[in-house]
Amino acid sequence: MLNVGYYGLFRCGELLCESQAFDPKRDLTLSDISVHSFNGSPSVTIHLKTSKTDTSGLGTDVYLFNTGQDLCPVTYVLAYLKVISSMGMGPQEPFFIMPDRSAMTRSKYLEMLHHVLKKIGIDPSGYSGHSLRKGGGPQISTADIYLTLLLEPWDVGLVIVI
Repeated sequence: MLNVGYYGLFRCGELLCESQAFDPKRDLTLSDISVHSFNGSPSVTIHLKTSKTDTSGLGTDVYLFNTGQDLCPVTYVLAYLKVISSMGMGPQEPFFIMPDRSAMTRSKYLEMLHHVLKKIGIDPSGYSGHSLRKGGGPQISTADIYLTLLLEPWDVGLVIVI
């Protein structure tokens, strides 16, 4: 989740359930993830049914492209899809899940993240759900990645990261 959220510049609540009451009409499901080919490499589209800035209520698509790097988000999504497919997860089930197959919530994710940070000696107080977006944006701006179109989920349209 951290990798996808970071590279997709997602808010934590866009990828995870806000409560234990998972709702496939609102929350991210397996059917919201699609794999495509872009210039001969796999790419991933994540359809958000809702987001903070989606005033039209139509949802928005976020595209992740193969970076060729060790932490490539597309590689992680493809590996994760293999794992949850082997579990027999259906298209209307949550994309990010707990070991018991329940939807991963924002609070549970942050609890686990803080636990790991403490274990490795990092003060977790500076890390929250917005850390994904706050960390990913500056990283992209300093990398050899070109933002050819930067609109929704921030303002108007869709995100293309190449």
